[in-house]
Amino acid sequence: MKKISDLKKTMVLSLLALFCFALLLFFLYHYDNKYFQKSPQPVSGQYYLTEEDFKEQSVFFPVEDWAFYPNALLTPLDFKNQMSDVFIQFVTIGEYNDFSMGRPRTSPIGSATYRLTLHLPQKPAFYSIALPEVFSSYTFYVNDDLAVQVGDPWTGSYKDAVGNRVVSFEGSGKVTLTLCVTNRNHFYSGLIYPPVFGTSQDVQHLLTVKLVLRSAFLMLLFTATILFSYFAFKIRDKRAGIFVLICLTTMGYTAYPVVFSIWTLPVQPWYSLELFCLYATYFLTLSLQNNLCGISSKAAKISEIALLTFCAAALLYTFPFVNTGLPHSVFVILVRCVKYFTVGYLLISSFKTVADGKSSFNFLLVSTAAFGVSVAFDRLFPLYEPIYGGWFLEYGGFFLVFGFGYVLWQEMTEAYRFQMTFTEEKNQLTRQIAIQKAHYLELTEKIDEAIHIRHDERHHFRTIYTLLENKDFEAMEKYLKSCQEKTDHFTQTVFCQNMISDAIFKYYQTQSDAKKIDFQVMAELPPELPLTDTDLSILLSNLIENAYEACVRQKTSDPLIRIVAKYQRKQLMLRIENSYETPVKMKNGDYLSTKHDGKGKGTISVRRIVESYGGIVNFKINSQIFQVSVLLSFME
Repeated sequence: MKKISDLKKTMVLSLLALFCFALLLFFLYHYDNKYFQKSPQPVSGQYYLTEEDFKEQSVFFPVEDWAFYPNALLTPLDFKNQMSDVFIQFVTIGEYNDFSMGRPRTSPIGSATYRLTLHLPQKPAFYSIALPEVFSSYTFYVNDDLAVQVGDPWTGSYKDAVGNRVVSFEGSGKVTLTLCVTNRNHFYSGLIYPPVFGTSQDVQHLLTVKLVLRSAFLMLLFTATILFSYFAFKIRDKRAGIFVLICLTTMGYTAYPVVFSIWTLPVQPWYSLELFCLYATYFLTLSLQNNLCGISSKAAKISEIALLTFCAAALLYTFPFVNTGLPHSVFVILVRCVKYFTVGYLLISSFKTVADGKSSFNFLLVSTAAFGVSVAFDRLFPLYEPIYGGWFLEYGGFFLVFGFGYVLWQEMTEAYRFQMTFTEEKNQLTRQIAIQKAHYLELTEKIDEAIHIRHDERHHFRTIYTLLENKDFEAMEKYLKSCQEKTDHFTQTVFCQNMISDAIFKYYQTQSDAKKIDFQVMAELPPELPLTDTDLSILLSNLIENAYEACVRQKTSDPLIRIVAKYQRKQLMLRIENSYETPVKMKNGDYLSTKHDGKGKGTISVRRIVESYGGIVNFKINSQIFQVSVLLSFME
């Protein structure tokens, strides 16, 4: 019943989060969209801007009614000749992605000219116009002057190139902008992104803010890549490796504003790489989802193979032989299917995992649904060009990556914590085995000696009996003394009645004697204690091990370990003191290890055991003596 209640609560919170995310996208659509800025727009190729317009608004986005001359490369000189036979139409920038103008049987390959006449205030000022990624080569004129050329659009010397460019000029009154474009690729054609126009200072400010935001996003992904690469290498986690690839492919298809602002690049292979990174992200997210959710069914494998095959198809799509024919139409349909399938698969598998009681997937469920909302917005609101931020799919992709990162971080920290616990337990077990082995060898030696003594007893008795018969008491006394000297070393030291504690004390006494460490023990412990043998072994072994290692590192003074252990009135009291030379380092109240970076594992284990019994542990440093005091009370 509680499981159903938790699931309902999760669904309510998820729907609330999705509603908030949808509101965010709707807000961005209206307030971070070049198409929704309340500013003057061109009319029939004429763009009138007054001084009041510049006071009310810093930058402008001319998207409507550009004069468009298809299949013609026209320079300002051509327009001066007053051509009468050239076809003209007026277009909205971004309404169509290529020169086919939405007509399936028309080729996107060709040439065209865009023209816009600005009517600016009479007072001269410096203006700028930002041209983002004009496909795929162009020349741009301000009045009669060539302002910038990217690639080579002219027939016979065509060369494609893509880059973001800002053209600045001093102008007043009437200024004519002419853009001559040639495209021989089937991806996009011409001016598909609305330019930014305004005073040079305002345009530069907008572009800087946009570039900083995009760079910050890429740096966040890069940081996640470095962090999870470390975990992938450190704990050999395949899931971390897949997430690193997701971060890299996400950077691959979102870095274009930064890349094209710095460099001018040919369309190939950069566009192929960008497109491949986009659809490879879908494949990798599905693969990571299967690994996180433990899905290994035949359907899951088929899904991964299908998306991987589509990634290969996306690469083929970038080759020139794909045009406006059947391959292009099929690819567009496949893109939609892949998006919907990926969203549906991630949603269903995340919901199933949450329903099975894995609460860490709640956030992944929300982020997956957010990605689905972004896909829906991308289809419902096609006329969206962000001013500062990113596209809808980029926002959704960011939340999806963040969701995977959150779940994977929890999974890996849990795995890392388990690995550290396992390593510590393994070290404890190794130490206990060493103690038991040393204790066993000691007992074996004593048993062998006892066997030899018993074997020689009859010879001793016969000799003593003979001396007694001869009444040679002086010789008998000497013989008994020699026998006593031989058996004195057989006497076994016992530190206390508790077998576990006694074995640990004897082990470290042997170790200390080998290193010439003064090892002193005063122990009054009964055979049975109210804590488990495992906890007692971990407690004593860690504390004495730390003391022993500190003494081994000493070079000048005489090393010393002093142990006091008592059990009385249902209280176990331990005090372990040791000399040291290496300074003891602390951070946030915890002692740092001298063997590795981070906190000392031994002290952490000691604190955990003491706290489990409601006890007290105190560490004290005094005149080159490190002291640890432990008090465990077993009062009912």
